[in-house]
Amino acid sequence: MFADTIFTSPNDKLLYLTSYRSFEFQEPGAVLRFTRNGHFVDKFVSGYNLIWPYGGTFSKQGTVLYVSSFGRDTVASFDGKTGKFIRVVARGENSSSSTQGPNGLLFVPPASILVATEGSTAFNDTIEFNYASVLLSIDLLNGNQTIMAQPDPPPDASYTSLTNSVLVKDLRIGGHTRDVLLVSNWANGILYYDAKSFKLLKTIKTSYTGKPSKNSCGQLRVFRDKIYMTAFDNDNLSSVVLRFSLETGRPLPAPGKTSAIFIGPIHDVLRGVGLFILE
Repeated sequence: MFADTIFTSPNDKLLYLTSYRSFEFQEPGAVLRFTRNGHFVDKFVSGYNLIWPYGGTFSKQGTVLYVSSFGRDTVASFDGKTGKFIRVVARGENSSSSTQGPNGLLFVPPASILVATEGSTAFNDTIEFNYASVLLSIDLLNGNQTIMAQPDPPPDASYTSLTNSVLVKDLRIGGHTRDVLLVSNWANGILYYDAKSFKLLKTIKTSYTGKPSKNSCGQLRVFRDKIYMTAFDNDNLSSVVLRFSLETGRPLPAPGKTSAIFIGPIHDVLRGVGLFILE
């Protein structure tokens, strides 16, 4: 089984996990629920065939669950309490300004979702990367999809593939206090955007192997004044958790570790992507 995004609901104390059993298009994915001690509860959503569900997020009140289906280029909604399918809120339209390869989701009140897309197309049981990876806003009232950011590839990679985004309120950066959107790039890097103008403020390098493009980066989370991010070595797939200062972006390795490595390498966890921090 492949596991991707871990998240929670405002309505309970369970952990929600998007997952899929294989990379076959015929294999439906799922959203699984677990207790915070790791005990399996149930398979939650029903009524829509999720192919490679990557991202998941709840509405502010927890009444609606949104899940990105990477293998269908769609974002679907489900009842937040029963898990029953409601509707497809967005689908890929063969352009970068639509959900082509949707990954991480972030609900933005009152009625929109930010989607990190990979710019791919699911067609005839194959995935092709034909479009730009962008940060996309979906208006849940009228269905409009709008590109908010389209970052260039980092200096040590030939592509961009956005993974997820996190909103940080009242962050002091560049001499100003503002709301900042942090975005993870699979091809390496953490991007800081002004949450209102979507102006790129700065980028943190996240390469930790000493060799350009030799590691990939998963999701990021913010806890107190630090950023935590999953990553893995592209040669042996062993995973790490990286740690950085939220305000300055400075690497914060654990004692005895190098670069920004906080945990790992973990050789039993391959291709680490998902990350969630329990307070």
